Amino acid sequence: MLDYIKTFPSAKINLFLKVLNKRNDGYHNIQSLLVKTDLSDVLEVEISNSFQIEIYGEFSNCVNVDDNIFIPIFSFFKKNFNLDRQLKIKLQKNIPVGAGLGGGSADGAEFIKAINKIFNLNLNKKELQKISLQFGSDLPFFFEEKPAIISMKGEEITVYNKNFNLDILIIKPSINLATKKVFENFQNNFSSLISSEKILSKSVIDISKEIDNDLTNSAIAIVPEISQILNELKYFKCLVAKMSGSGSSCFAIFDNLSQIDECENFFKQKYQNYFIKKTKIHN
Repeated sequence: MLDYIKTFPSAKINLFLKVLNKRNDGYHNIQSLLVKTDLSDVLEVEISNSFQIEIYGEFSNCVNVDDNIFIPIFSFFKKNFNLDRQLKIKLQKNIPVGAGLGGGSADGAEFIKAINKIFNLNLNKKELQKISLQFGSDLPFFFEEKPAIISMKGEEITVYNKNFNLDILIIKPSINLATKKVFENFQNNFSSLISSEKILSKSVIDISKEIDNDLTNSAIAIVPEISQILNELKYFKCLVAKMSGSGSSCFAIFDNLSQIDECENFFKQKYQNYFIKKTKIHN
């Protein structure tokens, strides 16, 4: 039995996001290509005499110690796998919250992996993904090593194997945006499912350029700053400028390091209270 695990939950971006329909449970079926970034939280999990959660870092004040994804996950495993020890959880929160970057889902998925290892449960990836789905539709993706097309509730996953290594700039206005609110504001302009073969035949750049994020207008109606960010990013000759997930983060892909530096400096000077991060996406 392991007593301690340290891991680095990665933020994701959605290269596109299609809203397919609304299910009977009130949630929506989607299709999206998810890619991990080099921006990550730091999660430490260890055996303890009592259940403890410590959260620190730039966005620690956005996470409630008494109401977060770790509590229901650990309750599930204690009940269903008769865990007889407690855990101490320490999280350095570097990924913005309410940003469309999947930070909470990444933390949850890494915590599930840690529980599986610490308590020698020997659950395989498919079993862990099935469990994780009850805590959020993004979680199953974070058990994959590669970028992936996810569809429906998030349980249908197709790995995207093309090689790429790209510089991106993430810009998040100083407003947290709840996914539920963005979907409630969505005007039901549903999209058709795109064949996986069609997506797999295209490069990351072509996919990002050609396939939209259906939630963009819904998010802009709540946070108009998103539109301004996207327009200003395009001024710097980036290859792509889009919103990630349900927002409020936007990202731009660059193939010129001097341009990304110039863009980063512009935003840091103009928007001193925004989250601005230069990072990478790669296969």
